Amino acid sequence: MVLEDDVLIAETFRAEVAGILDELPKTWDHCYLFWHAQCWREGEIPGKRHIQRAFETWGTVAYMVSRKGAHKLLGRIAGAPRRP
Repeated sequence: MVLEDDVLIAETFRAEVAGILDELPKTWDHCYLFWHAQCWREGEIPGKRHIQRAFETWGTVAYMVSRKGAHKLLGRIAGAPRRP
């Protein structure tokens, strides 16, 4: 997980992240953590409360990268070993 230096963390942060992790598909590589009432888009996923489809936004705030996603990123760097 990577957080910007000026991010404000809610008291419910751990519970919200747990809810996000529970709803992500098993094949997830990265997940942007961002919420602002004015930035909600039509991207709802039926049956999901914590996640929605990605959309273009003006800020990131924070993101998570899975172990598999991190290996994919490293594999794209010239000379980096590729591991599954």
